Amino acid sequence: MEKEPKYILEEEELIVGESPGWTRTFFKAFPAFKHKNYQLFFTGQLTSLVGTWMQIVALGWLVLELT
Repeated sequence: MEKEPKYILEEEELIVGESPGWTRTFFKAFPAFKHKNYQLFFTGQLTSLVGTWMQIVALGWLVLELT
């Protein structure tokens, strides 16, 4: 006896291109990103954090090279 695959929608009901898209899903999950000021703040904080990580790695590398 073969098991039939279980679908939420029937195969005829599946329509390509009907998904809400990643932007709508993203803004629904993170509504603060709808605001331009928060986007700028987040980008600045992310850039600062990456710079801090780079500085920590560079400092460790410098200590290794000098010892």
